[in-house]
Order: sequence, then structure tokens, then C-alpha cells
Amino acid sequence: MNAVVANRKYKYVYVHQRGWKVHSNRVANIVERAIHIAEQFIDTQSPAIQYVCQEQIRKTTFSWFDTYAGAGQAMEDEPEHFTPVSINILERKHTNYLGNKLKLAQSFQEKNIKSHIPVTHFSTEEALAYGESDRVLFVKNSVGTRGEGVSCIRSKQLPEFELPKNYIIQEAVSNLMLFDERKMVLRYYILIYNKCIYIQRKGVAIVHGPKYDADSIDYKVQVQHNGPDVVKDSYPLSDLPQYGYFFNKIIEATKAISPVFEKARQQSSLFRFILIGADGLPCTDDCVRVLEFNTYPNMVNNKQEDPVYAPVLSSVLLLTVAGINDNSWVKLE
Repeated sequence: MNAVVANRKYKYVYVHQRGWKVHSNRVANIVERAIHIAEQFIDTQSPAIQYVCQEQIRKTTFSWFDTYAGAGQAMEDEPEHFTPVSINILERKHTNYLGNKLKLAQSFQEKNIKSHIPVTHFSTEEALAYGESDRVLFVKNSVGTRGEGVSCIRSKQLPEFELPKNYIIQEAVSNLMLFDERKMVLRYYILIYNKCIYIQRKGVAIVHGPKYDADSIDYKVQVQHNGPDVVKDSYPLSDLPQYGYFFNKIIEATKAISPVFEKARQQSSLFRFILIGADGLPCTDDCVRVLEFNTYPNMVNNKQEDPVYAPVLSSVLLLTVAGINDNSWVKLE
């Protein structure tokens, strides 16, 4: 294995291991393990399939760079790392609308998508007109991630509330399916590649620490699941007794909202992809409601979540570089 870390505006790692050539500045800590898992899968295939896969791997460079804030793809300065085939993430101009909560909500509205998503308002006036009952509302920064820029208010506060620019208001989902009386968010993965949309079988259930109270506007109860003093549990989705049920509902929800991916899907190719981390709320009415997308999902070392991340990246490598599905991707038809 040969790993080179270069100092640019953002650090990245170049891993050349067993023929694989991978650049990354987001998940460098799991690249080597992902390659090892991919090789183990290829070793179970017939000699003919192994040969084809290894030929694809030999001539391909895979790059996954978070280009946020104009960081660019720094490895372009080092062409010796490249091979005849280069597979890269889609340019942000084709995917930013998915990661921006305001633009995403507008896209849902334009495509008349109403099911499997929370009700969203673009102004205080819209929220006031929605109903007179006192209810919990989420105020969200359109570009915030990991709970940043999110607060909760009650609808009775709306007459005196001024919605900041680039924020939205979302109605709270009232019929949540709880885990041990706590709020649960399902993180699952969508791959858009070569004009196709795939859903990954592996994912994570993130369970908030405090006991859930639907009427609460406490940030710790409704939103917070990150930080040094936060108590939370995370489980691979496959470890949950309801895994089969949850995964079927994830597929159902993703199909319902799939028109919103059309712009990114049309821009994808054999050489361009995007992996999306989707957050959904399982509900008691047999529905998963999709809250938001992360177009550069964070995959950091965590003892509870780690069994998911390396296999997910391995599956991405196998499909895009080796041209083989390890049976963890379900293609939306």
C-alpha cells in the first residue's frame, strides 16, 4: 500500500493498494478498509469475473472530493496519479439543490411532491395560514448540517416571528415511530450513477438521547444528536428487528420523491456519480418521511456506526470502478 497525503487548501489522501487508486478528502480513514472489503468480495467470484474486475480496477482512478467553498479537486495538480479512466463526483452545480433545504423544498413543490416529506413553509405568513392550532415548528437554515442552524418554536409565536433570509419553516412530524421512547432518524444512502438511482441496503439508525416529547421545543429533544456532551445510540439498520420493514418503506419513500433527483440523474454517467446521505423519520402510518439530503455524507470513525461506512464505500467502489454489484444496491425502476 502506498498512501500520499498532500497539503492543499484541504488535505487529501491518495491510496494505491492492490491496484486500486483512490483519492479522497472526506473518508480517507476508511478507504483502505473499503478496498479490503471490495477485494474480499471479488475473490468470491469466478476467475472470469475476477479478471474483468481487476482489469477495470487497474485502469481506473476513483476520486471523492468535498469541493465545498471552492476547494476544488486538488489532485489535478498531480497527473501522475491518474489512469486512462477517471471516476469523479458530480460537479456541485448539478447537486447543490439537493443539499440546500430551501432549494430542495422548492424542487419538491415544483414537481408537486407532497407525500413522504414534511410540510414546508417559505414564509411566516404561509405558516400562519396553514392552521390555527398550537403546534411545534422547525426553523431551519437552508445550508446547515448536523443540526446546525435549526431551532424549534411554537406556532403561537409566529405573529411576532421574523423568518431570517434563506431559512424555511417545517411542520413537525407528529406520528413518529420511537425507539425506547426516543426519537429515531434513519440515515440511508442513495447512489446516482450512470443515469440510474440506487438505494443501499446498509444504513444507520441514530437514536436521540432524551425521552421524546412531541410537544417539546427543547433542542436536545427534537434536534441535537452531535456534540461532546450528547448522549445518543447508533445502530446498523440491519441490526434492528424491523429492518426489512424499514428498508421497504425507505424504497417506497425514495420512489415517491425520485423526480427530484432528475437533474442530477441526467448529469450522471459512467464517469460521474454522487452518493447522498438521506435522513428519514419512520412514522406510525407506515411511512418514512424524508427530511433532508447530504450530498457529501460524513463518515467518521465511530464504534457503533463504523460497521456501515467502510462496506458502503466498498459497494460504491465495486459498482463504479469494478462494474459489479455486491448485492447491496437496489436499483430503482
